[in-house]
Amino acid sequence: MQLFELTLSKGPKLVYQHSDRGGDPLDVTDRSAEYLFRSIYLEDNVTLGDVLQLLDNPVMRTVFRHEYANELLEEASLGPVEKDEPAPVVSQRCHVETS
Repeated sequence: MQLFELTLSKGPKLVYQHSDRGGDPLDVTDRSAEYLFRSIYLEDNVTLGDVLQLLDNPVMRTVFRHEYANELLEEASLGPVEKDEPAPVVSQRCHVETS
């Protein structure tokens, strides 16, 4: 049985290590979509910003387009909300056609 390991570290940096063969870890950050359905170990210092940066590539944006990836990344790029300023309310409308 082959075991594969993926680790996400700060930066972000997604590292692939084949546990059966040893060898040097391989940085697969730019190819993260190839490992989309694999379990990933998150190092302790990983932030939400690291996860969002991993999402910020053309393939991942396309895959998660229906989950509002572009809008989420756009909002995250605005930075934190000022303490005296109320958090914006995001409203999503859903249109369901019935037959």
